[in-house]
Amino acid sequence: MKELENAVKRLLILLPLLLGLVGCAELNDLRERNQTQDRTIKRLTEENAKFQDAYYKIKDTLDNEHAQAEKKGDQLSRELEQARTLKSKQEKELSDQLHTRQLEYEALKTESAEQKKQAEAKIAQQQRDQQALQAEKDAALARIKDLDDKLRAELGRTTDLTKQVASFKVDVQSLNDRVGGLQKDVASRDQALQAAEKKATELGQKLTAQQQSLQQSQDQAAQLKKQLDESSALKTKFEQAQTESKALSGQIESLKTKHAREIEASKADAAKAKAVSPADDPELKSAVEQVRANLKGVANVKGIRVRLETQGLRIIIPDHLLFDENSSLLADRASAALGPIVESLRQLPGHPVRIVGHTDNQPVKDLPYADNWGLGFARADRVRDFLTQTHDGLSGERLTASSRAQYDPLASNSTPEGRKENRRVEIIVGAKAK
Repeated sequence: MKELENAVKRLLILLPLLLGLVGCAELNDLRERNQTQDRTIKRLTEENAKFQDAYYKIKDTLDNEHAQAEKKGDQLSRELEQARTLKSKQEKELSDQLHTRQLEYEALKTESAEQKKQAEAKIAQQQRDQQALQAEKDAALARIKDLDDKLRAELGRTTDLTKQVASFKVDVQSLNDRVGGLQKDVASRDQALQAAEKKATELGQKLTAQQQSLQQSQDQAAQLKKQLDESSALKTKFEQAQTESKALSGQIESLKTKHAREIEASKADAAKAKAVSPADDPELKSAVEQVRANLKGVANVKGIRVRLETQGLRIIIPDHLLFDENSSLLADRASAALGPIVESLRQLPGHPVRIVGHTDNQPVKDLPYADNWGLGFARADRVRDFLTQTHDGLSGERLTASSRAQYDPLASNSTPEGRKENRRVEIIVGAKAK
C-alpha cells in the first residue's frame, strides 16, 4: 500500500509536467488511471480504517480482560489472606481451649484422686471402727451369755442372788444401749461413705463432660483442617488466574510492541554511534543561515522558523504550508516550502534527519486514523517521502519519521491561535556521527 501511495504522489507531483507533454488522448488515459488509482486509494483507506477499528477493539478487549484478571487475582489474594488469618486465629483459639481443658482435666483428676484417697481412708477407718464395735458387741454378747448361764445356774439361790441377777440385767441393758449407740454410729458412718461415693460419681460425670468437651475440640480441629483444604483450593485458583493474567499481559505487550515500532525506528540512528554536540558542529552552524537564505526569496513560506538547539538544527514548518485542512496528503504549495529545505539538507551529508509530526489536542475527524498519533505520523511520513523522492533527494537511510501527536505543544491548546501554532511538522538535523 505504501508503494502505491508513493507512486500516486509521484504522479501528482509530475502531473503538471505530463499535462504539458502528452496529447489529449494520453491525458484522458492518465485521468482514467488517476481515477482508478483514487478508487484504489479510497478502498485501501477504508481497509486501513477497518484494520484500525479491529485493532483497537481487540486492544480494548484485552485491556478489559487483563484488568478483570488482575481484579480477580486481587480478590483471591484477599480471600487467601483472610483464610490464613482465620486459620491462625482458630488454631490459637483451639490451642488455648485445649490447654485450658487439659489444665482443668489435670486439676479435676488430681482433685478426684485426692478425694478418692480421702474417701478410701475414711472407709478404711470406718471399717476398723465397725470391726472394733463388732468385737465389743461380740464381747458383750459373750458376757451376757455367760451371765445368763450363771443366772440359770444360780436360779435356786437366794433373793440376794436374784437382786444380783437384776443388777446384772441393768448392766445388760446398759450394754444394749451402748450397742444401739454404736449401731447408730455405724449407720451414720455408712451414710458418710455413701455421700463420698456419690461425690466420686459426680467427679466421674464431670470427667466425662471434660472428655466430651475435648472431643468437641478435636471436631473443631477437623473442621479447621477442612477449611485449610478449601484455602489450598483457593490458592490453586489464584495461581491459575495469575497464569491467565500473565498470558493476557504477554498479548498486550505484543500489541504495544507492534504499535511502538515507529517510535523505535526513530531511535535507531541515535543508537548507532555517539553524536557530536550540535553546538560544536560547524556545518550545522553555517546551515542555519543557509536555510534562512534559501527560504528568503520564496513566496508564501512565511512562518517557517529555523534555529540551532541542543538537539540539532530545528526547522519548524506550520501545517497550513504543507497540508489542506483535515488532510494528510501534501498540497501543491508544499514544494515551495520543502524544496529550499531539501537543497540545504543536501549540503549536510552524513547528518541524520528526523521528521516529527505534531498536532493539536482536537479529535481526528473524517480521516482514516484512530487518533492524533496516526495523523502526526502520516504527515511526517509524507514529508519524508517528499525529501527522498524529489530530484536529487536525500538518502532514505538518513531519514526517520515519527509522531508526537498533541504531547509536545508550543502553545496552549485552549485557544484557536495556540492550536494553530501546535499543528506543525518539524525537521531536526542532528550532528554528524563520529
